[in-house]
Amino acid sequence: MAVILVIEDPHIAEVGLVQRLKDNYYDVITVANAEAAMAELHQHSPSALITDINLSDQNCIEFLENLRKNPETRQIQVFIFTDEIDIKTEAFLKGLKIFDFFTKKIDVQFLIRGVDRYYRELLQKQQQEMSGDEYGSGDETVDVRLSFQEFHKGLQQHLLKEDYDTHYELGISYMDMGIINSAIREFQMAARSPTLFQAACYMISQCFIKKNMPKEAIQSLQRGLSRDANSEEAVGLHYEMAIILKKLGKKKESLAYLQRVREKDEDFREANKLMEELEKELAQPPPDRANT
Repeated sequence: MAVILVIEDPHIAEVGLVQRLKDNYYDVITVANAEAAMAELHQHSPSALITDINLSDQNCIEFLENLRKNPETRQIQVFIFTDEIDIKTEAFLKGLKIFDFFTKKIDVQFLIRGVDRYYRELLQKQQQEMSGDEYGSGDETVDVRLSFQEFHKGLQQHLLKEDYDTHYELGISYMDMGIINSAIREFQMAARSPTLFQAACYMISQCFIKKNMPKEAIQSLQRGLSRDANSEEAVGLHYEMAIILKKLGKKKESLAYLQRVREKDEDFREANKLMEELEKELAQPPPDRANT
């Protein structure tokens, strides 16, 4: 997934780097300092990082050294976007295998081109490692990905905010490609349509599940149910809510949602089976703590 972490400073905000990256179909996470960056690095595992050499809360060299020492983060591609780099600092960064330097005096588009080049080469490398599978040769797959991006760049220029069906379809396309944040944005646009509202809320919940964010998924489902809890689409929202709650260990709440599913549709998926399992588990007496 093309997730980029940006340590955003006033200049980055001024030149609109984050929005430009999003316009190029990257999922972008922004933080204000190195401490917040480390937390996000471990939580979201981005494949690239954009940072200034001067950080507000920490020496950047120390921060990057720690990045390279940690097995979980050492492979992250680093792009330096700063005012100036002296020879000594540049040599040290190259020792950390950081070679992409961009000065703030030039057009930010040069940085974006560098990011595009990195992901293009990364995709080519990944496809070259896949020998004779269903996706075909690496070059063909790269062409498909680039064609997809070019198509949607042109589409976004002409796409009206009120074209909810297209936003919904775009969201599905982004999900298929693993570009989850972009998918969420498209589904949020689609949710402005009364006819697509509940379907979009359901899809947003699925996006959050892929991001391992169950609380946010529940919130999206609750939002969908808040408008009409008795519609046909609400059955799927109730069912998905039950599945998430069951995984979170909230068995009574999960059972309650499954009961609502069965009231509307007795044969919906595996609702009856799941209800039987939960009822048996809830019927079991709690363990005798005195004897444990």
